Amino acid sequence: MSPLVGRLAESVLYGVAVGRRAATAVDSVMERWRQAMGSRRTGAAARLLPHLVAQPVTSVAIAAKALGVSERQALNVLDEACEAQVVSPCGNRRRGRFFQATELLEIVDAVGAEDGLRRALPR
Repeated sequence: MSPLVGRLAESVLYGVAVGRRAATAVDSVMERWRQAMGSRRTGAAARLLPHLVAQPVTSVAIAAKALGVSERQALNVLDEACEAQVVSPCGNRRRGRFFQATELLEIVDAVGAEDGLRRALPR
């Protein structure tokens, strides 16, 4: 096997390992969120969780559009998510209300960190 093919194969395995690790972490976070949201897991509250995976920092306006509800309803859902410690407010209110899913941002940071990537390498 040529050195180029060998490196390519290593890189693919590395990428798969990192992806699996991140997916497992996201699945774990989502399960905790589902439990934390409890009875609010129906309707817009249930649709909020996958939206946060796609966009871990969101505004009331963006969440309303993604959830297909009014901004008032989106704010109510985000407030419930704050109470359940799924999201927390961030930024200032001059440009609207923003919320972040800190646990997801930490996963993204860990994947992007060199040490996080090295730990994911298959041995």
